[in-house]
Amino acid sequence: MLVRRVRRALSLLLVAALALSLAACTGDTEDAPPPPVTTTATAIATPAATPIATPAATPSPTPTPTATPAPTPTATPTATPTPAPVSAPSPTPSPTATPSPMPQPSPTLTPMPTSKPLTATVPLLTRADLGIREVDLAEVMAAGQITRAFYGASEQLPGGGLYFLDIGTGMVEYWGHGLARVSADHRVVLTENARHDRLTGITHEWEPWLDGWWESRDGERLLFGLHREETEVYVLVDSSMHPVGQIALALDPEYGRWDDRRWDTERGDLFVFTRFGTGLDKKAGSRHVVADRLLRPLAELDVAPQSLPLFVPHPSGRHIFSAGDGFLHLFDLAGGDGALIEPAFTWSLPVRSQQVPTPGLEGLRSVQYRSNGDGLTVVGPRASGCGVLRYGLDGAVRSNVSIGCLWFFEPVHDPQISPDGTLVTAVTAVATHERPLGSLLGMATSVFDAESGEELLRVRGVHGSGYWLADGSGVEFRTNLGRRTVTLEGRWSWRTVRQVKEIGDVAFSELGDVVVTGPAKEAIAALELRFDLVPLPGIPYLTWSWSEARNELGARLGGGGHAPGPLAPPPLSPVIELPPFDDRLLVEVVVDTCLNAREEPSLDAPIVGCLSDGAVAETDDFQGDWMHLRTADGLEGWAHADYLRWHSDGVRLEE
Repeated sequence: MLVRRVRRALSLLLVAALALSLAACTGDTEDAPPPPVTTTATAIATPAATPIATPAATPSPTPTPTATPAPTPTATPTATPTPAPVSAPSPTPSPTATPSPMPQPSPTLTPMPTSKPLTATVPLLTRADLGIREVDLAEVMAAGQITRAFYGASEQLPGGGLYFLDIGTGMVEYWGHGLARVSADHRVVLTENARHDRLTGITHEWEPWLDGWWESRDGERLLFGLHREETEVYVLVDSSMHPVGQIALALDPEYGRWDDRRWDTERGDLFVFTRFGTGLDKKAGSRHVVADRLLRPLAELDVAPQSLPLFVPHPSGRHIFSAGDGFLHLFDLAGGDGALIEPAFTWSLPVRSQQVPTPGLEGLRSVQYRSNGDGLTVVGPRASGCGVLRYGLDGAVRSNVSIGCLWFFEPVHDPQISPDGTLVTAVTAVATHERPLGSLLGMATSVFDAESGEELLRVRGVHGSGYWLADGSGVEFRTNLGRRTVTLEGRWSWRTVRQVKEIGDVAFSELGDVVVTGPAKEAIAALELRFDLVPLPGIPYLTWSWSEARNELGARLGGGGHAPGPLAPPPLSPVIELPPFDDRLLVEVVVDTCLNAREEPSLDAPIVGCLSDGAVAETDDFQGDWMHLRTADGLEGWAHADYLRWHSDGVRLEE
């Protein structure tokens, strides 16, 4: 009887301790003005834009611990309970951090048996084995893979392809292969099975099994993948087309083919090779091999069944994060020696990517990840705005806050995390008019502190969430005056992500011309492109890049697919604002006479009223160079943006 009482007391103590542990972890121009109208515009207190409602992210249920049979030596390891995810805080005017200083327990994953080793040993492959040979460019062109031509500054250019504009001479080098890729310095042009060096004139060709191409920290790399009996062999080749690394991965009938991912880290390159179980139930789960920059295996990872994991390496190259199925894992690769390892820490992830089925607004709201020296920063959709979480390499959840962002369905609008993971940019106000393909046009973007959720600065009249400079000192935006950078001190800068130092800006005309201008807005060189000559069907698109080493502008004109998002920023010159902020989108009239407001954004539309110089109105939409206005006394109409500016005391770009 005494023994039973002691056992019962110990059981109650264990249950109480477990409950306390779980509770602690939850946690144009204007026409002549008409006679004056006796209406005076005043500020409106109604908010300009309404955030898009987003369904709340539903975390995965917490796994239930299972008992391990005692007498069996090969028993399945006991799963440690995962703490409940931190719930999304209710929307508040000022977001507050919800730190979780203590490391959270990590469930032990059950290693899945495999009938064969994941790696194999095969003889090293050579250039001849890969079919790599040096050829004349004329031979490749004759095979129909590449079209190359040179044009003078005033000659008509063909439509579609790659263009290299020499800023000094105005000459254009044209490549007509629609699928060609080009290196960052514009030196190398790559097609499906050919590589041409524009500096040396050397061309190489191979069999069509190129798997990947990139520029690493120590030079260009190409990855080839091919079958050899019961293995898939990946060979890494440098810019001289000589193999520098190889890995052989065993095939297994229970799994599908291998796929690869690769990233840069401060130590070099990391590769993750993945294979998924076959069949609809995916019972075999997924297996992963992590290799170094020379394809030497570092460790094998075992991820739970039905996971489609996203891997994010730490800059040190020692750790790698894996996200999927509502969980976030951290693996320590040190000492793995190619063997199977389990995660050092596992967290329940309270934000998930969401598929939006609303007609006209279909799309995926994706979770964003950024690894940094301190750990990992995650931004994902919540019921109201975005959740921002920071995870440490020691297993702690360093912060968990919400910010008032608006979610879009194109990468240019998704929240952007700074390189060090401490700041986040997000669109915070949009035009209310619905655009084709579900696009909405941004009116304001803000910079938030990732730890506290505090809004540090706001920029009105810029396009999307912007692009962080490599050192994190500022964010580049598209404005109605071209590309400009906003520094974290709240100043305007000419510095850009592409580091275009020899030219001032690149402008695009409505007819498709690309004009290179200097700081005084003088035209230096131009590409006169014809969108109507694009050979591919669909909506034409234009992208460009800059090579400082060659003093050259590179552009690609193609077609097909969807438009690359909103084509223009708001028509008003942007302004940088610092706290305290006014959430209303207000504009003021800057014309000496009456500004006519019209029913529609056109000079032919009837006039609905007049706004005098200095009048203030609220705006919530724009079409081209027209802004939609509302006043407190009920006047509503469209006014040309040439006679308006943001009602703000911030730092204006035109000043």
